[in-house]
Amino acid sequence: MISNSRIVPKHDPFDGDYSGNVFDGHLHGALYAMTGRQNPRTGINKIGLVIADRYESLPGAFGIMFDQRFVPNSSSRYLRVPREGCAIFLDAITSKRQSDEQLRELSFTVIHELGHVFNLQHTNATSFMRQSAGHPHVFRSDAFKFTQDDRYRLSQCTASRHIRPGGSAFEDLGDMANANTQKQSQLSTVLDLRIDLSSREFWRFEPIELDIQLYANGSRKKSIKIPNAMDPGHPQFCIWIDDPDGERWRYRPERRFCGGEGTLTLKPEETWWRDLAFFGQAGGYTFSKPGIHTVQVTLECHALGRVESNKLVVNILAARQDDPLYESAKSCFEAEAIGMLMHYRCFINRLPPGTNRLRDYCDAFSDHASAGMGRYKLGRAIVRRLKQDGKESVIGRFRHLASEELKQAVTDRSLGDGRRSKAEKDLLSL
Repeated sequence: MISNSRIVPKHDPFDGDYSGNVFDGHLHGALYAMTGRQNPRTGINKIGLVIADRYESLPGAFGIMFDQRFVPNSSSRYLRVPREGCAIFLDAITSKRQSDEQLRELSFTVIHELGHVFNLQHTNATSFMRQSAGHPHVFRSDAFKFTQDDRYRLSQCTASRHIRPGGSAFEDLGDMANANTQKQSQLSTVLDLRIDLSSREFWRFEPIELDIQLYANGSRKKSIKIPNAMDPGHPQFCIWIDDPDGERWRYRPERRFCGGEGTLTLKPEETWWRDLAFFGQAGGYTFSKPGIHTVQVTLECHALGRVESNKLVVNILAARQDDPLYESAKSCFEAEAIGMLMHYRCFINRLPPGTNRLRDYCDAFSDHASAGMGRYKLGRAIVRRLKQDGKESVIGRFRHLASEELKQAVTDRSLGDGRRSKAEKDLLSL
């Protein structure tokens, strides 16, 4: 709640239950409830603003713009609309702003996020597109405006698909881009970044995870503090992919964060780790063609310089018709509900349809890496929902299912130490 104001949404797809954390699935579901089936080829006439308490993936975020959603194996143009909506999070705003600043911050954040929907990018200039979450107070009145360049871009909304919502992908500004580009910083001498994949050879629909490790190199004797921007939704964090034809492109996240990342403290000889669902991105699967690809991550750390990871060589397998493993994995993971469960690692109100098919697949092909990953993601998604709703909720009767899947997942050697540790903690919580 912002001061004494009450916001009543026009559409309420979850019956008023926006308390606590919301997940990516909530956001995309709420946006779809507002905008419906829009065809980007003929132009869209609706954009959505989602208002919620706080975002589970980044509780400090004031707002995000989310791009095309991921839906496995879907050719529907209606699910591939770029820049269709954004969200703001009231708890983050009220926790960082005094009561007399909250309405001004809310106004600023709403216009900032809507600016992203029109493909406006962050700037250091005093304007609506400057990031505010990292500042101790709301910006002064002179920031409540757009720069001259952004005003020109907005004036071209009708004519340019690079500005018009539903047009080009976020960050694809075409002839609307700035002539000036930021200089690339020097390589960091104090940080190291290492990446790996849960499997180096897989079909494009398999639920692959990207493992990310960041650590201070051996020459450091003191802790280092950096912005906790270890997610492709932050502009500082980029995943680059080179395909078999030599084309280099950037992984496209479905949501773009606006500050709120906090700080990450790296102690000497300590490794920070996270995993990231990697087989899907905004608009569809990450990999569109079979063959050898390379994957690399770069991280901009301001005064500490730019960090470049190792390069991974991965093989995207071609289709194998009449292969029982291929046919079963394709049928299981390309099913919309299961593919989205594997990608978002959560579900909204009830177990997704196809859960029994997933369990049957994991039983039949228990030696394959995708089986252990399937059990891990299903078990953790149930635990995540239990933490949200409580053990006495409707979903509480699936506690035994979560326990069974996680117990089998932790015995899978391909799961990796980091995911195994997460699964063991979840088991203890049950």
